[in-house]
Amino acid sequence: DQFLKELVSRIAEANTAFASEMMRAEVVHIHESDPHQIANFLGGLDPIAVDGVAIMAPESPQVRDAQARLMERGIHAVAIISGQVTTGDEDFVGIDNRAAGATAGRLMGRFADGRPGNILVVAETMHSRDSLERRLGFDEIINKDYQYLTVLPSLETHGDQERTERIVRSSLASQRSLAGIYILSSEARLPLEIIARMGELDKPVIVAHERTPFTESALLASQIDALITQDPGHLVRSAIRLLKARCDRRDVIASQEKI
Repeated sequence: DQFLKELVSRIAEANTAFASEMMRAEVVHIHESDPHQIANFLGGLDPIAVDGVAIMAPESPQVRDAQARLMERGIHAVAIISGQVTTGDEDFVGIDNRAAGATAGRLMGRFADGRPGNILVVAETMHSRDSLERRLGFDEIINKDYQYLTVLPSLETHGDQERTERIVRSSLASQRSLAGIYILSSEARLPLEIIARMGELDKPVIVAHERTPFTESALLASQIDALITQDPGHLVRSAIRLLKARCDRRDVIASQEKI
């Protein structure tokens, strides 16, 4: 998706910036729906060739175990953007996703302005810890302060265009009192395109995540009401600095790495 393309471009940028410090990052794409393939790849990394790895993957026992084995073999590991259940603050590079979800809930409640109705929640997968934490933060605020709004069960698109089209269309068609739509995944383009094509809807409040060319354009065109973002360049640089500090056995400057 567009956000991950931006992340990859920032990794290429960081390679230029960190070249003088003898550091280089490489990107490997693995299908996130297959935790065994992710674990097999991590298990095959050579400690002589690789000093550290930043892992962005949905939560699974296979990935958690593979990450633990990396450390045993002398390869440092951090989770980036989406953590695992055992990931501590010192091993995670990313925003406070529960706070991000709570921010989305506050914006949704204020923009709804007392209008009762249902809220549609769209995610790629709820196995991804960032999505799970955003949903928890969102529900906490809505249930506490905006009880006239009802948050519906999360729709999982798995990043598939045909599936997204089918489930978003059917959900929108079945809702007669839709007050808002919360897109909590990093790729908002597909559901937003489908929503735009269903022009007969009363305009719901729409809150999404991540600034991409598409979401920026949608925000300027008032297709969405609020956008919660994180800096992909900061994410990449922090992950590299954190892994380098682990290799050098030194502390990082915590305030510098706070996303």
